[in-house]
Amino acid sequence: MIKKSYYATPKFDSSKKKFTVEHTVSDTVSDTVSDTVSDTVSDTDEKYWIDKGWKLSSLTPSNLFNEETYHVQIMDAFRTAIKINPKSIEAHLGLSAAYWNAGFMEAATESVDNALGIDRKNWKVWETRFFISLNMLSFEDAKISLEVIKDLNDLPQEIYEKMLNEFEKRKKIDQSWSK
Repeated sequence: MIKKSYYATPKFDSSKKKFTVEHTVSDTVSDTVSDTVSDTVSDTDEKYWIDKGWKLSSLTPSNLFNEETYHVQIMDAFRTAIKINPKSIEAHLGLSAAYWNAGFMEAATESVDNALGIDRKNWKVWETRFFISLNMLSFEDAKISLEVIKDLNDLPQEIYEKMLNEFEKRKKIDQSWSK
């Protein structure tokens, strides 16, 4: 069995506060396939890379990955899926979540905006945009997302109400801090 091994080696440049990544992809022959580090995969299998990104994001950094490597591996999985299918909403949202979890809010916003460029009527994209805006304390952007979501009428009412309540709660907290 041919096994595709994929490794991303991150290097953190502290002067630029930026990651650079060295990629290594190799084919080996193996009788077993490990689910955590490498799998049998086609270079054009978008679903594989999306699943890998979500699987990795469900783990926590451990002796297998330090925290920097962990986030880079997740981001690289979703980026690979996007290279295979640039119009994949799920891959863009996955990449956005990976950026968000790594603390790169502007990159998370950019990834969601890329998804909006593909489908402006997808409530999941607007929901993600809402929560990123809320976490960045960009209440105007969060309010716009809420208005669009309400107009789409695809989101269950109870979820919309929870989002609206979260918006009001966060706005009150922010107002109390600014006094």
